[in-house]
Amino acid sequence: ALRDGSIMVAVILFIFLLNFRVTAITLTAIPLSLGLTLLTFDLFDLLGWLMGRKKAGTLQMTRRSTKKRLAFRDGAVQWTSSNDPRETIGQALVREGLVTEEALFKALLKQETDKRRLGELLIADGHLTEPQLMKTLRTNAEAHLHDLFLWGDGRFELEDERPPAPDPSDLKIELKPVLEEGRH
Repeated sequence: ALRDGSIMVAVILFIFLLNFRVTAITLTAIPLSLGLTLLTFDLFDLLGWLMGRKKAGTLQMTRRSTKKRLAFRDGAVQWTSSNDPRETIGQALVREGLVTEEALFKALLKQETDKRRLGELLIADGHLTEPQLMKTLRTNAEAHLHDLFLWGDGRFELEDERPPAPDPSDLKIELKPVLEEGRH
């Protein structure tokens, strides 16, 4: 269906522009991202497709003012983020009792000038170990995924032109168990 839609767009553009060269230039300027609503494309199908095709890219899910981003490589989740203040890694670390509010606040202030990741700063200051950070990042990412299954509506956009670069902190969360758990 996506291929057929792409062909249809190219034909309509050519008919409208009546010029092969301008049509080709216009088509290359159109971003090759996929944006649809959850009403037309089920989240289970979308994640299953990403997993089955071993896709790489960043998926942004939006519902009202909440935005969640999921980075994929080889069909597995590498990292997630959310603009919901309750879902930040800092809040997760405080909730888990791994850092204090004061340590988090100091690290956030330091982050503004150091431009380093929050976890790196907390580890460097001795408030956290790397295994604790990785476990919390994984738990937080899985919570982001599980929360998406509760969304009755929303919009998503897949950007697969610039896949996320490999990073030592990649979570490599396999989607199959998440999908099985999310169905129930």
